[in-house]
Amino acid sequence: MDRPARILAVGFAGLLLAAGCSSGSSGSPASGTQGSPSSAASGATTSIKVGTAPTLSGTSFYLAAQNRTFVKDHLSAAPELMTSGAQSIPLLLNGQIQFSVSDAVAAIKAISQGVPLEIVAQGPIVSPDPRKDNAGLLVGRGITRVGELAGKTVAVNALGSFSELAAERSIDLAGGDSGKVKFVELPIPQMVAAVKAGTVAGAAISEPFLSEGKAAGLTDLMPILYRVFPDAPMVVYVTSTSYASSHPQVVREFTNAMTTANATLSTSPATLKSVGAHVAKMTAGQIANVILPTYVPTPVSLDALQNVMKVMMEYKVLAAPVNLRSHVYGK
Repeated sequence: MDRPARILAVGFAGLLLAAGCSSGSSGSPASGTQGSPSSAASGATTSIKVGTAPTLSGTSFYLAAQNRTFVKDHLSAAPELMTSGAQSIPLLLNGQIQFSVSDAVAAIKAISQGVPLEIVAQGPIVSPDPRKDNAGLLVGRGITRVGELAGKTVAVNALGSFSELAAERSIDLAGGDSGKVKFVELPIPQMVAAVKAGTVAGAAISEPFLSEGKAAGLTDLMPILYRVFPDAPMVVYVTSTSYASSHPQVVREFTNAMTTANATLSTSPATLKSVGAHVAKMTAGQIANVILPTYVPTPVSLDALQNVMKVMMEYKVLAAPVNLRSHVYGK
């Protein structure tokens, strides 16, 4: 798909997602005291459901639940496993969940399409240190530089995603031409096998699959995040604008709990490894060999998100800038 056409495809997909999708798998809409502003204000525990995924990028949420950080902030947070934004955003908008994880690009796309979302917290960020970059461009035999990807196919988890933009920009910065590379969608767990089989020439892939691919004999051509999205959140947590306005104390408590968990992980690699391994169902040996995600004890950086938006516009994923300040909590 050429870049001008991609704007339209992303736009219509987002509008359909916001307007017409639903799921019957997560129960009925919230009721009773769940998310009640009065229960939060009185100091009683407020129950919330949080759309998440069992990955290393979700470690801070699970840590906050495990070490009772949410409880200290008067919240009872239950994870709701999500497979995609197509599942989570409708649930947010109809009140079946109160918060959900998203990658930064997907969140900005949705906001640009009029989906009423507010970014309230973050997971790990992209370290500007290349040694801590936990995403790379895995390639098979015969490819030693980015110029050799011209005319070939590279797998990404979703077209127009955080990982595709990182791969495109990294290829261009390294002297290649991303416009001559065909990007295709492929589930991340299938990428290593596809590169080994020659089905695709390469894959934009993150840990723990990056280390798995290198152990299988594939080459990490280059890290792809640190120069493109320095300090940007790899994932963000969003809520609906209506929930943020009607439940300000709950949002504040959720944000505080996530920031506290991120701070703990930023200073304790042992905690990150133990909780992350449990969340991602990895053995101690597996997690010892991965590049761990980078957590920081600070709120979401508006400047970093605006840089993400700049790259989105450069690569025609976004047609016009968005006023992100009005959609980021505390800005």
